[in-house]
Amino acid sequence: MKRFLDLADFTREQVLDLLALAQSLEERPEPRALLGKILGLVFFNPSLRTLASFQAGMARLGGSSFVITPGQGTWQLETRLHAIMNGAAAEHIREGIPVLASYCDALGVRAFAEGKNLDSDLHESLFRMIDGLCDKPLINLESAINHPCQALADWRTLDQLEVPARAKFVLSWVNHPRALPLAVPAATLQMAAMRGMEVVAKAAKGRKPALLLGVQSTNTEQMLEFARKAEELEPDGLIAMPPMEAKSIEDYRTYYRALGKLARRPVFIQTSGGTQGIDPSVEFLIDLAKEFPNLGYIKEEVAPVSDRMKELIKAKPLMKAVFSGANGYGLTYEMRFGADGDMPEAQFTDVYVAAWDLYQSGQKEKARTVFASLLLMLNEMRQFAGVPQYIMKKRGVFKTMVGRGHDGKRTEVHLKPEEIAEIDWNFEAMKPYLKT
Repeated sequence: MKRFLDLADFTREQVLDLLALAQSLEERPEPRALLGKILGLVFFNPSLRTLASFQAGMARLGGSSFVITPGQGTWQLETRLHAIMNGAAAEHIREGIPVLASYCDALGVRAFAEGKNLDSDLHESLFRMIDGLCDKPLINLESAINHPCQALADWRTLDQLEVPARAKFVLSWVNHPRALPLAVPAATLQMAAMRGMEVVAKAAKGRKPALLLGVQSTNTEQMLEFARKAEELEPDGLIAMPPMEAKSIEDYRTYYRALGKLARRPVFIQTSGGTQGIDPSVEFLIDLAKEFPNLGYIKEEVAPVSDRMKELIKAKPLMKAVFSGANGYGLTYEMRFGADGDMPEAQFTDVYVAAWDLYQSGQKEKARTVFASLLLMLNEMRQFAGVPQYIMKKRGVFKTMVGRGHDGKRTEVHLKPEEIAEIDWNFEAMKPYLKT
């Protein structure tokens, strides 16, 4: 192992192996395991438990450690690239990190978020630079948005307390007079999810945006199994595509009637995704809403999308909400005829919201300008495969462009340099409307 920077870099099985090793060392100490090894510890920010626990751990395993706190007994280190070295910092991190790494067998670094540039913090700009400068095994002792050692310790604590792996994990916030680091809550939630705990619903419930849980399956029996579990989590609503194993429209009716009876909250019917050649008609959807009012929520994806939406909107108030599933290509037109919303892909959510809010507030010309920048990127998605994955990585949501295909196998996006150049060029037009 050359890097311990993020629990997400490891499989669940690998994390479990680490925890098993910790248990083994507790039961059968190995005081000479790291004899002659040196751990370097660099703390750009204060620490109590992390610093003490790493020093104690090295000592118990027979190794030794040294601690550098830049500016406190050592020279300050400049972290900005291309900085003019005429301030308090006597050395640059590009020189300091390689030198310190040469004195030890592994290096641990703590470098908090600066809290000045959210985009830079989310992209872990400082820690990425440190990673590139260190030729020894590197341990993240807390970075801008991650604290894997703390998360691993939390996992072990939950195991020691015999908290079930499938238990519910609630992360709550209390008021504090100043902004605190992002790393601990982010790493903790990631840890709980990897452990198998239910974290998303409870963390998001009651907040904006509303949380919908998908319960669709290939048949009614499996869908009901998912729906029962989703109901236990108390989301704001459910959403389900039609069953792919259906033989007729009546199979669709059986499927949605069963869901309507079980659900205690709004259910969005996503009109596409079922058996090829069987599409639910507008009349079918209206009939379901008459029988089960909680089924009067539609994500329309069957062509002609706009015409079908207009017919469903005419059926209000029986139909409670009519959303488009056309990925925002007709956003302003859909608002013109009274759509309740759009359910596009996630990589440009803030831009969709900006256009929507401007239009709804009467600033339609400004909304058109924002929408025009969005259309440039939607056009790129039609030209090049993998644009959503690339944008999610570019915006710091994901660290890779690795995914999973419909067959469950690993996939990875590989864009050509000229394709990336074109995407980045058009992305620039959207930047004024991005929240992060």
